Order: sequence, then structure tokens, then C-alpha cells
Amino acid sequence: MAKHEQVKWMLGFFKKDDGSRPIEQPNFPEYGFWQPDKPTCTAEGRRVLRELRDGGDTSEWIAYGHPDPFAVGDGRHPGGQWMDRSSKV
Repeated sequence: MAKHEQVKWMLGFFKKDDGSRPIEQPNFPEYGFWQPDKPTCTAEGRRVLRELRDGGDTSEWIAYGHPDPFAVGDGRHPGGQWMDRSSKV
């Protein structure tokens, strides 16, 4: 396993139209902010987006993830980010 695959990732969400965040939304699905790696982070983000869509939320939510900034800062990860939209999941 490559060293950067062991870095935890941060998961977040925002609405495309107004930039609001989950904390501002009642009934937003629960999710873990920290994820153990990028594949787990993307899978969790997609799960939440599907749950929102399946629950009737018509807003376009965007899920995003990026590696632990401390891991990037000390050279254990090259950095990078991913994004997914609820309309595409």
C-alpha cells in the first residue's frame, strides 16, 4: 500500500446554488467528517448524495473531499481533492 493511501480524508458538503452547509439544514443525513482513505471518503459522499436525492431533496448538493492538510504539509500525500454533484450520482 502506498504511503499516501494511508492518509485520512476530510468529507464535506455544500449547496451549489447558495453555498449553504449541512449544519444549516434540518434532516441532513449523518456522515463522518474524517474518513480513513480516499475510496472510503468518495463512497460515503456518494451515499449521502443518493440519500438526499432519494429523500426528495431537489437542491444540487456537492460533496467534496481532500486529504488531511497535515499529511500534505509534511509530504505524506501529494494533495488533491475530489467533488461529486447530487445530480450526477
